[in-house]
Amino acid sequence: MKRTFCVFVFFSLLTMLTTSCQKENSIKTEPIELEANSLTKTSANLEAASIARNETFELKVKPLSQKQIQNIAKKLQKKKSKTTSTTNRIDVIEEVPIEGEVPITDDVAEIQDILNPLVQNGRQIHSEIISKISISEDWISLTYEEKNSILNLTDDQLGELSLIYSTVNIEEWQTEPIEALRIDLGTIRSCLSGALGLGDLYYLVVENPRALLSANGALKILKHVGLRYLGWIGLGLAVWDFVDCVS
Repeated sequence: MKRTFCVFVFFSLLTMLTTSCQKENSIKTEPIELEANSLTKTSANLEAASIARNETFELKVKPLSQKQIQNIAKKLQKKKSKTTSTTNRIDVIEEVPIEGEVPITDDVAEIQDILNPLVQNGRQIHSEIISKISISEDWISLTYEEKNSILNLTDDQLGELSLIYSTVNIEEWQTEPIEALRIDLGTIRSCLSGALGLGDLYYLVVENPRALLSANGALKILKHVGLRYLGWIGLGLAVWDFVDCVS
């Protein structure tokens, strides 16, 4: 009887010690998990606070490369077999008729297909920018009409947005190894401004392009793009003119 009782007491004590150790391990690991979650939330909060103060943010979606945009321009080029007839070129951006031949195809469906990489890239850039700036004071101060136009960009407007942000990492456009042949950074951005008719945003696009990665700068671009209609031919001409200007 005594032996049975002793065995019972021994196993009871062993069970209590095992349970105690498990609880202790659980208590030790919990703060680590909480600390990791806390760090993640703190990082997100710091980014949000930074954007709210109109500081620059990192654009994780990469704009199209110089080579990709140049290839798009080549595909847009009117085939030589079609250049026998001369038509009046309408500069869609400036709305000024210019005598001469339109340098790109006038097949809208073909233009849409060629510009699709710009559209898809612009859609990703647009989504990321909105997710970052929708917490800023600049966004809160917008009217309902402005927010609606910014949130509902058409496909050609998304393509224009992609083209604008293609020069954020401007060094990529300087491909020539010989310094004398390297294109001046200001010239490249001026070409973009002229091709897209961004004269009223010249300071933002040409002189201070890093501001495109701030809530205030991004909203200025989005409002400009969202409140006007460029159209497929207009966007195609802009791509062509931009590449032709920097070539």
